Amino acid sequence: MCRVCLRIEQPTWPALPPDPPVEFAREEHFSNLHLSVSDTLTSLGFVHSHEVNLGGLTVDMQLEDGRVIEVDGKYHFDRSRQYRGHTLFKQRLLRGMGYEVFSINCHEWNRSTTGQRLEYLSKLLSPKASSLLPPQGETKRIPA
Repeated sequence: MCRVCLRIEQPTWPALPPDPPVEFAREEHFSNLHLSVSDTLTSLGFVHSHEVNLGGLTVDMQLEDGRVIEVDGKYHFDRSRQYRGHTLFKQRLLRGMGYEVFSINCHEWNRSTTGQRLEYLSKLLSPKASSLLPPQGETKRIPA
């Protein structure tokens, strides 16, 4: 009688070397919504950076005090204008990493006036804004 033994082995893969740090020039293309929010922040005196990498997640803007601004365009919402899962997941990850995250809803932003936008962002980003934040996954409405 012939015995056949099959032995399954896990392949041993060599460790990949770490990616070298690469500095590359990339053209920044911001949406009109992004630029509008940025201009409003600047007019209120908030110094901020664009497209910041935080632990592997790229955020739209980060204030100099570390707070994060996400500018949520139409692709962040489903047909009923509820946040899509990937957007909520990213917000949850950022909050889990200790960042205070503020989301700007395109539907609300686009139908508000310049004065309403200024008032909204100044209230939202004021030092006492933490008590004004909506529950996770919800957005605050810009006053009409």
